[in-house]
Amino acid sequence: MTLQDIAKQFNTSISTVSRSLNAPYHVKNSLRYKIKEYALEMGFMPNLVATNLRKKQTNIIGVIVPFISNNFYESFLACLDEICQKENYYMMVLQSLNDINKEWLNITMFKRLNVSALFICLANNSHNYSKMSALFASQFPVIYFDKVPNTNQVFKIESSDRIATELALNQLFKKRPRYIVGIFGNDNTSIVRNRLVSFYDFIKTKSLQGKGIQVNCEEDCKRQLQQLFFFNKDTPNAIFCMSDELLIWTMKFIQRSQLKYPKEVDIISLSNGIIPNYFFPEIEYVLTSGNEMASLCYAFFKDIKNDLVNKNGEARSIKPKYFKKNLR
Repeated sequence: MTLQDIAKQFNTSISTVSRSLNAPYHVKNSLRYKIKEYALEMGFMPNLVATNLRKKQTNIIGVIVPFISNNFYESFLACLDEICQKENYYMMVLQSLNDINKEWLNITMFKRLNVSALFICLANNSHNYSKMSALFASQFPVIYFDKVPNTNQVFKIESSDRIATELALNQLFKKRPRYIVGIFGNDNTSIVRNRLVSFYDFIKTKSLQGKGIQVNCEEDCKRQLQQLFFFNKDTPNAIFCMSDELLIWTMKFIQRSQLKYPKEVDIISLSNGIIPNYFFPEIEYVLTSGNEMASLCYAFFKDIKNDLVNKNGEARSIKPKYFKKNLR
């Protein structure tokens, strides 16, 4: 079964059949439905390789994330997949496992596949973006999201890290904390840098006692919190977590140490909006949404295709929102 066979069946052109199957908004509904139904009945499957060679593009959007099993990236990928289906694109996802060598292998594979666009969240301590401009030139758009390069010469979407951190800390400040501890990742990414700087700027501006700790695993988080809560003269009574993962580690420490939340220690986190609701009382959080990030990435991609952006680079950001706990 070929396009030509279907065209003969309906006494129409091969191009009309092709448009019915691949770009349906260009064909009248009555004919399009008949062609699609007949093609399905006869088991016709378009040859994507031939189609891609003719169009010189794959209609594949490549995505690289550090880990697929992460609440933020899960929601990002679910939303992007839904968008791609509606827009007649396919999504291909690879994870770097925060390994810069694996990340580079993934990048070069997407180049060989000639994807329509690459959306990439950089691995910790990655500098692969410095090699990518020469590698890709203008072959296809590369959009960095979440963990992005510290340069304005790329297309990137950030999480409004400083604004989100300040918004969260302002909520803590309303409760007149004595001593705030901020918990951050232990990697050299723009997210960690921006949130850590914003934390110390806030502490200084409000003349508060505070300390930012950087942790690289759950055991390290537990060890540093034990030192602050049980071996320090001044004990914190408020905690800011920069991510859902750090919130989970922190709440494990709080529960195992039998500290009373929120009576003895108040907590707020930057979050994708799911994890804080698993606790009781629910944790207050500032939403940095994976869904919104995915929608912005795709909109950015379309603007690049339509020459609506600065070709030398442009930065966009999602807008954080505050959610207080629900005392059910």
